[in-house]
Amino acid sequence: MDKQTLDDYENNRQVEWKDIKRRLLLNERLVNPHIPDHFLRATIDNYLPNESVCCLSDLLTLGLYSLVEKYIIPQNGKLYISKDVFSKWQELLTFCPPLLLIASYLYYTDKDVADITNYIETYISKNTRYTAILPPYIDNFETFIGDNKGVNDLHIHLNGSTETDVIWQDALNYPNKIRKKYRAVFGNDLVIEQNEQECIFKDPNQLYELLERARALRLYLITAINRSNLPYPNTDAVVFDYTKNLIRDEHPLKTRYALKDVTELECECLMYINLFQTLEQNSNDKKTEIAKAFHHYLLILGSINRFVVQQIHQNGFQQFQKITLNDIRSFSEEKYGKRFSQLSGNNNSMSNFNTLEGRFAPKMTPKEIDSHINKIRLGWYGFKNDNNSAELNLVSHFIKKRSSYQEKYRHEELRNNLWIQANAILSLMQDEEWMKYPKSDIEKKSFHKLVGIDAAASEFDAPPEVFAPTYRLLRNNGVRNFTYHVGEDFSHIISGLRAIYETIEFLEFESGNRIGHATALGVSPQLWKERIGEKIYIRRGEWVDNLIFVYELLKSNCCYTIKINDIKNAIQNEICNIYGDSFEYSMDEIIAAWKSRKWDPELVLCESYTDAQVQNFNELEWKSIQNSKFSTKVKEIIRKYHDPSFRKNYDVMILVDFKLIDVPLIKRIQSKIARILKKKNIIIETLPTSNVRIGIYKSHIEHHIKDWMKVRFFKNNLKIVVGSDDAGVFASNIYNEYANIYCNLTYNDRMRHNEAMKVIENLNKNGRIYKFT
Repeated sequence: MDKQTLDDYENNRQVEWKDIKRRLLLNERLVNPHIPDHFLRATIDNYLPNESVCCLSDLLTLGLYSLVEKYIIPQNGKLYISKDVFSKWQELLTFCPPLLLIASYLYYTDKDVADITNYIETYISKNTRYTAILPPYIDNFETFIGDNKGVNDLHIHLNGSTETDVIWQDALNYPNKIRKKYRAVFGNDLVIEQNEQECIFKDPNQLYELLERARALRLYLITAINRSNLPYPNTDAVVFDYTKNLIRDEHPLKTRYALKDVTELECECLMYINLFQTLEQNSNDKKTEIAKAFHHYLLILGSINRFVVQQIHQNGFQQFQKITLNDIRSFSEEKYGKRFSQLSGNNNSMSNFNTLEGRFAPKMTPKEIDSHINKIRLGWYGFKNDNNSAELNLVSHFIKKRSSYQEKYRHEELRNNLWIQANAILSLMQDEEWMKYPKSDIEKKSFHKLVGIDAAASEFDAPPEVFAPTYRLLRNNGVRNFTYHVGEDFSHIISGLRAIYETIEFLEFESGNRIGHATALGVSPQLWKERIGEKIYIRRGEWVDNLIFVYELLKSNCCYTIKINDIKNAIQNEICNIYGDSFEYSMDEIIAAWKSRKWDPELVLCESYTDAQVQNFNELEWKSIQNSKFSTKVKEIIRKYHDPSFRKNYDVMILVDFKLIDVPLIKRIQSKIARILKKKNIIIETLPTSNVRIGIYKSHIEHHIKDWMKVRFFKNNLKIVVGSDDAGVFASNIYNEYANIYCNLTYNDRMRHNEAMKVIENLNKNGRIYKFT
C-alpha cells in the first residue's frame, strides 16, 4: 500500500516511475524495518529486473506476474498455491487481495481471451466464481475433502467472514451506504485509532470520495480499453459524469459484454485480464494513461483491504477489534447467501465444509433473535440450492464489554444485559415448535436453529466470572452445549492460563463443552518471553489474581515449597496494597474470595432473601450462595473487590519480571491445565490463522498445533477441533485452516505426509464427534 502515491494521484500531482520504485523500497522497509536497505533493494531487483520492468505499465503486468508465478500451481484449469510457500502467500494477501493476483496468472499463462464465454467457463469460474481464496496444492487433500463432503468448521463468526474482493464490489456499487455505516461508528475510539494509524482517509466523507473516484476509474478503464482520448477522472465533474449512469449492484463489464449468470468477482477478474492485455498491446501514450488509472484504482482497493483484513503489522486482539468495529464490511454482511457460497468454494459439486457452526450475537428480545436467525436461514436456503450435503448449526455468542467505575459492582450493566439476552434465548429454546427443524422442498436435510452458547470479544473487557451466572441459568434450564473464547490475548501468559482455568471452574464446564483458542496453553513460554521482553506492565490486581491462581494449583506440590512461600508472601503484600491493611486475610480466605467470583455478586452481598429480589434473581443461585456460607472476612474481600474505590487500586499498573513465575513454572501450569481438560473431556477449538495474526507468532510455522501433536500432549490426549474464526478478516477459509495445519506439521519434513494426513483425519473426526447437536 503506497499511501504517498495514492495521495499524489488524489491531488493530481505528477508521479514518475522513479518515485514509484523508490516508494516500493520504502514500503518494504515498513514491513521489514530490521533488514538493511541493500537486502531490500536486492529483493525488489529480483522481482523487478531492470531489463524487463522499467515503467509503471511493466510493473502492473510483468512485475505482478513475476511476483505471483512463484506461488501458483495450475492443475486442470484450477489454481493452487505451492504448499512450500503457502504461509508467505497468506502474508501477501494482507497487502493485496487475491483476485488481482489470480487474474495476472491466468492472463500470462493463456492470453487467448478472444472467446470471452469460453475463457470465463474454462479459467475464471473455476477460480473466482464465489471466492478468490486459493487453496494450497497437497497430494490427496482434495480427495480427502471430497470423500468427507467437506471438513468441519466448529468456530466461525458469520459476521467477519466476507473477503475483501467481495466487499470491494459492494463498496463500489453502494459507496454512500458504506459511508453511512462508517460514519455511524466513527466516534468509537478504536475506529478513530485505526483511521489515524493507517492514515489513508481522514473521515467518512473522504472514504466516500475515494470510492466514488474508484467507481469512475473502473468505468474509465473499461471504456478506455478500446477507445482513446477519454477524459481522465481527475475532477469532481468528470467523476460525476462517469458514475451518474452506473447500474447499481452490477459490474459495468456485464453490460459491455452482455454477460449472464456471471458473478461480480468473475467480472472484476475479466476486467483485470482485459487491462493486462491492453497495457501489453497499446502504444506508449495510451498505455501510460491507462497504467496510471489502473494503479490509482488498485491503490484505493489496497486501502480498503487494510481496513478489512488484519495486516501482518497489526498484531493483537485490539488491532483485530478495530477491523470488526469499523463496520466497512457490515453492508456486505446484511445478507448471508453469498457468504455461504464464498465459504463453500467455487466447486458446486464439492463444499469446503461439511458442518458449519456459525456464531452470531444475540439480540435483546426473542422476536429480534428469531428475526436474525430467519435472515441467516434465508441465506442458507439460497445457498443450499447449489449444495445439498452441508449442514449449518448456529451458536449464539454473548459479547464481552468493559465495566466502569460508576457501576456499583463490576460489570453491572453487562450482567443485566446478559440476563435479559439469556432469558430471550431460553424463551425460544423452550418453545418446542420453534426448536423443530424447519423443512422445505429445497432443504431435505435438517437445519439446526440454535445448538449452543458462546461468549466472544476482547478478554481485556470482561473475565469469565461475569458470564458464570448466565451460563448456570442456561444450564439449569436444559442447555448443555457451551463454549467460550479464552486464553486468546492476554497481558501475561499466566493471565491467559488463569482465564482458561476460571472458564472451566466458574462456568462449570462439563464433558463435551469447548474452549475457543486457548493460545496461552499452547504458546511456548520461552518464545513468549523472548517476544514480549524480560519485564512487562500489568494491573496490580490482575497480577495478584495470577499469583493466587498459581498458589492454588501448586500449593500441595512439595517440589515447589520455597516458591509457594515466596508467592504467598507476594500475595499478602499486594492484597494490602489493593485493599488496605486493616484486615489480615488468611490464604484460605483469599482463595475462597477468588473462587466466589463465580456467583452473582449482587446476590452474594445481599443479607436477606428479601434484599435478594433483584432484577437478576435466581432461586437456585441464591440457595447455592447460602450453602457456601462465606465468612465475614471472605465477604469483606468480595465487597472490596467490587467497590469502585478499591478497583482503582486494583487497576494500578506495576512492573513484573520472570523471577517469581519463571518459564519452567509456566510450563508446569500449562501441563496442569492440560490434565484438567483431559480429565473433564473439554475440547479445544484451534484457529491457526487467527492465532498467528492475533498472537505473538510471526508465521504459521511457529503455531502451537505442532506441539499439541507431540508426545507431551499426546500423553494428555487433548481433544482438538478446528475453526476459521473470522475468515474474511484473516483472508482464509476452513479448507485452508486444515491445510495450514498440514503445512505446519510437514514443514522441513518434521512429519511425513501420511502421518500429517492422519492428524488431519483425526481432527476432522473430532469435528464430527464434538460438534454441537
